[in-house]
Amino acid sequence: MMVRRTALAALAMLMATLPLGAGASAQTAELAPHRAAYVLSLGTAKSGGVVSVDGAMTVDWQETCDGWTMSQRMRFRLSDAEGEAADNDISFSS
Repeated sequence: MMVRRTALAALAMLMATLPLGAGASAQTAELAPHRAAYVLSLGTAKSGGVVSVDGAMTVDWQETCDGWTMSQRMRFRLSDAEGEAADNDISFSS
């Protein structure tokens, strides 16, 4: 199904945009706890594929006694040109 493949591609694209550090220099950088919420929407689309994406993403990382925790949640709906829609609710914690 076109929507499912596109959902996986959208997830990979969203994950690639998260700031995960800057290589070796990140080892010496001071990190601060962070919590953010984002509204997700599709700006433009090519014909024949996904025509709309609407949803939200939250990212939260906190310092703990032993290190850091990170949690991310994305909830969004993808709709394609054929009228099919897929609701996605993806959570990640480490």
